[in-house]
Amino acid sequence: MPSKIYFDVDAFRFLGEAFAVQGLPQELRNRIVLDPLTAIEVLAQLCTPEAEVILAQIKAVPNWIDTEHAPILPWMDDVIAQTGFDVVPNYSDITDRVGNALERCFHAPDAAALRQSAEDVRRLLDAVKDETVAALNALIGAHNQNPEAIAGLDQAWFGFLKRRARIEITDHTVDDLKLSLDAAYQFEMAKVQEAVAIQHYNVDRRRNDCIDVEHLVYLSIPEMKFLTCDRGYRRKVAAGEQLGRICTSTPAELRNRNTAEALLRELTR
Repeated sequence: MPSKIYFDVDAFRFLGEAFAVQGLPQELRNRIVLDPLTAIEVLAQLCTPEAEVILAQIKAVPNWIDTEHAPILPWMDDVIAQTGFDVVPNYSDITDRVGNALERCFHAPDAAALRQSAEDVRRLLDAVKDETVAALNALIGAHNQNPEAIAGLDQAWFGFLKRRARIEITDHTVDDLKLSLDAAYQFEMAKVQEAVAIQHYNVDRRRNDCIDVEHLVYLSIPEMKFLTCDRGYRRKVAAGEQLGRICTSTPAELRNRNTAEALLRELTR
């Protein structure tokens, strides 16, 4: 089965530069999907001094993504429910809200017209960061209670994801979830080990880093590949099939239309 590919914020922005004028062929645009958290992170940057640059990159989206056919992935919690616990999720409306916000950007005369919408999105992003900070703090606490008890740490992680999936009773085990969300699990445990190795580690000061793991949830969908310029993902995910679907590039490669198209063609075939 041909792969589909999604991106983090930096890759999204670089591709917005590459395809600002001339777009991708339709068959490639059909293979590209949008991580809703990435879209939220980009939309929130409309509150920054770079707002007009960000808006131009967003306006380029139809040049490289088939926006006519709902290319936005479900919210992470829904994917956890479906791929991690094999239940049909009660789908969040966040994906629709993200799609509507992008549509307003496509038609906006300037970034100033989107200020209130961007503020609303930034509050949503802050709520996601709050949740991921709390989760990492809880995992660090579970580790510190008994540093040798890996099972206890795994159980804390399992319980957190079960709550996110809005599941009370499940036949799935910790090992089942570790298998389906392998990359996300490895990444989160690496963050815990990093935190406990540093004296006075302050999770809240690293709020932006805490949400990185969320992008890896989509690798539980077998045809998905994740494209990023951040090589830290592959350092924290040490092994496994999902590691091979974390693809790294460089800003220079993604900002150039020819090299970016060649890379996307290679990754999605």
